[in-house]
Amino acid sequence: MVIQHNLSAMNSGRQVGITAGQQQKCISKLSSGYRINQAADNAAGLSISEKMRAQIRGLDRASQNMQDSISLIQTAEGALSEVQSVVQRIRELSVQASNDTNVTADRTSIQDEITELVGEVTRISEQTEFNGMKLLNGNLEASTTAATPLVSLANHPEAYNLTLAEAVDSIGENEVGLIFTEESDYVTTQTNAGSSTSTAYGTDIMDTLETEIVPQAVQSLLDTYSGALGYLAGSSVGIGLKLYSDTTSTLAYVSCGATVGGSGSTLSFTLAVNVNSLNFTAGELTDDSREDLEATIAHEMVHAFMDESVTAGMLGYNGSTFVTAYPTWFKEGMAQTASGGSDWVKYGLGITAAATDAQIQSAFSGLTTNTNEANYATGYLACMYLGYLAGGGGTVNASTIAAGDDKILQSLVSGKSLDQTIADYTKYSGYTDFTTNLQNDTEAYDFVRNLMSAIGTGRGSIITGNLAETNILADASITDLALFKLNTTNDRVKNLYPSEVNVFSGGATTASGTKAVAEAPEAPPVGGTSGPSSTIINLSDLSNVDFANINGIEYDAGTNTITITGDGTFAFTGSNAGTNVVVNSGVKAKISAENIQCQEIILNAGSTLTLSGNAAANQISGAGTLVNTGTANMNMQGINVVNSGTITGDINSTGTNGISNTGTINGNAGCESGGVIENWGKITGTSTGNVKHYASSFTRNIIPPSKVSVGENLQGGDALTSTVSVNYNGTSTTLTGTWVVTDKDGNVVADPASITMQEGDSYSYALTFDGSPYDICFEANTKSALTEVSMAQTPDGGTISGTGGQLTYIYTVSPNTVSGGPTAGGGSAAQGGLNLQIGANQGQTMNLSIEGMSSADLGLDKVKTDTFQNAQTSITLCDNANKKVSEVRSRLGAYQNRLEHAISNTDNTHENLQAAESRIRDLDIEHEMVQYSIKSILLQSGQSMLAQANQQANSILSILQ
Repeated sequence: MVIQHNLSAMNSGRQVGITAGQQQKCISKLSSGYRINQAADNAAGLSISEKMRAQIRGLDRASQNMQDSISLIQTAEGALSEVQSVVQRIRELSVQASNDTNVTADRTSIQDEITELVGEVTRISEQTEFNGMKLLNGNLEASTTAATPLVSLANHPEAYNLTLAEAVDSIGENEVGLIFTEESDYVTTQTNAGSSTSTAYGTDIMDTLETEIVPQAVQSLLDTYSGALGYLAGSSVGIGLKLYSDTTSTLAYVSCGATVGGSGSTLSFTLAVNVNSLNFTAGELTDDSREDLEATIAHEMVHAFMDESVTAGMLGYNGSTFVTAYPTWFKEGMAQTASGGSDWVKYGLGITAAATDAQIQSAFSGLTTNTNEANYATGYLACMYLGYLAGGGGTVNASTIAAGDDKILQSLVSGKSLDQTIADYTKYSGYTDFTTNLQNDTEAYDFVRNLMSAIGTGRGSIITGNLAETNILADASITDLALFKLNTTNDRVKNLYPSEVNVFSGGATTASGTKAVAEAPEAPPVGGTSGPSSTIINLSDLSNVDFANINGIEYDAGTNTITITGDGTFAFTGSNAGTNVVVNSGVKAKISAENIQCQEIILNAGSTLTLSGNAAANQISGAGTLVNTGTANMNMQGINVVNSGTITGDINSTGTNGISNTGTINGNAGCESGGVIENWGKITGTSTGNVKHYASSFTRNIIPPSKVSVGENLQGGDALTSTVSVNYNGTSTTLTGTWVVTDKDGNVVADPASITMQEGDSYSYALTFDGSPYDICFEANTKSALTEVSMAQTPDGGTISGTGGQLTYIYTVSPNTVSGGPTAGGGSAAQGGLNLQIGANQGQTMNLSIEGMSSADLGLDKVKTDTFQNAQTSITLCDNANKKVSEVRSRLGAYQNRLEHAISNTDNTHENLQAAESRIRDLDIEHEMVQYSIKSILLQSGQSMLAQANQQANSILSILQ
């Protein structure tokens, strides 16, 4: 048995195999340098080591991330350094302009340099980039938004309340499916886009468009088409301004681009104005040029409303693709109803109140030919007629047509096709029936003649309420209208709509998505040639004025009295100290005065006289309304006064009449208990009665309550006394505020410094300034053109009370937090900014926020040095801008310091973790060499013993032989 199995050799062989395996492992470790080459080497150690390796590589990458972030910060901070240098120069120029040794020409030169410097600030903000990312345009600003969306919901009228599915399912053949939103009063997220708006044409035209013409057009359209467009009244949609100059006949145009899907639906709007088509006198728009511009803007804003409420360019959306379905004559004709198309009808088609049936039939036969005359003239007549039919017919007037066109637009906004809308509201069966048979409609012939008769020398606009009116929009300011708020910094505004708002509009579908398509510039809607100019009435030579051929005006030589009997615009010149001018009851007249002098102007009840130019009279009296945009030298008695120019004389309004002033009144102003003096400008004399001097601006010097931790005492109100410097009525004063502290139950805390903050506590710090002793009014108002006193002026937490005389800031203090102003329920969270991964693991991030640094963001766009007072205000504006830039630069420096410390800590952690991983994974060479030597010796010994064991059997067998 022993010889058959040779157990000694078997045992020796097994030991040799074990030793050889151990030696092989030593060779593997020595050749790789690692203690662990496979899981079997050390399963637990491998798991620990791999986790460490993930951390090590993550820390290495995080360190590089932070180095890249520091480079970004240095790029931004370098640009801000130059911005601050520019701000310092602007401030230096403002200080220079504050010295009255400068004449007007000097201040103009100073303003020219400031304008260029302001433009450079905006350029830096828009063109400073890092890795293709814009750093200073506001895209990297982190914001805290309420968890509950601040969106007010309001449905369309029940008759037009369709669901998305119902609207899509209602689409028939050759119909356009329009998807409307049931949300109203929504606020879009607006981004400046495109190019910077040129300031080469001056800022006056920009200010006029921004504060007067565009908002007046928007408000007029909201009022006229309240059923169709009223749901947009409280919405926020921005539109950019493009100023250019060329020799084309185009006066202005609106373009809209759309993107649907992705991160949200967007509409981008631009209003372009051709400055070359405008006429100026001493830097001001001439009256005729302004009226033409107002008419054109009204026309173009109809397109903007159609883009917003129906679809971009009035394109339709059928649920998957965009389809063009609205004819040009309808789009332009509806826009012409706002601007007035009488010039196009008269001079493009040759149609007047005396037109024959054949002339009108010929015009209607060209409705769909897509020529300028067809789109702007025939389209105007067709849309006016559709409105007339939808409005119930009867007398041809603006109110009937406006009511009908409102119904037509409302139907389209609700999702119905134009074909179905015509069938629903007119005697025609649909679109084809209308376009085919309109030319043979004798009722339409009579309508056209009656329409042109009602228009007379007017424009034929329905938004004025009077077809014979020539001035489309009021020459007054509106600054609190958010809808289509004009952006004078960039020529395009990109509006991102809330997720609750469905915007299915615009563009042509391509393989890469929805491509925005801008509308082509169009011919001026005021017509191919100009209308009749105003007849000049020379007061110095009244005997030679042909009053018999001037509509709306009469002259009585016996009493030397000119009586304005009908609405219209009249040009007066010359002087006649004995002439009286009377405006009859209910008449809306406009006098363009060229250095006139007369005895008295009498405004009868319900009349309105708009006075421009330079006029003088002993007195203007009556019960009507004077709208003065020029220079008037006269005392005023009893009337209602709206002044944006200069009045030299005393004003005494009686009854319920009052005074609204955005210009200058050199004299005393008084009103009885029923009237109100609303002053945004300057009244040099005494103001008596119910007086409101609106704050034109104010500079805050407020110390808000500090953060309080649990267990700490609140800050006392006596340590927070703050002031505001208020500019009003051409002067300024400093108001000292009063703090009132209340707990979360509304109980007044008499001694806040004795209260210890507890978990769950909340305290309200209300700081109130009382301007009533000075008749200062803080409340926002639709006419506050020059003040912009609104929530936008109180970014540090103030809210303006409705009482007018008080300005109140409210701060909410809870443990470790201070928040300004009212908040919505549901908490708040930081959004936006730049997220930096500064650690190896999830959540180890840092948020970097950089505010927008454009001239508008810094308030430099409001810097003006044309007067001493404006120059003084500009110094403060520059100080505020300098402070903001310094704050951002300081924060960027803090970011960089933090990142540098974080890099140091990360590198140190990386090094220590690498050492720890090395101890687990790396090989101890000396120890392993000893083990290898041991295994080699044992292997040699084992092989020798195995050889001897194998020889033992042979030795025994040799003995047996």
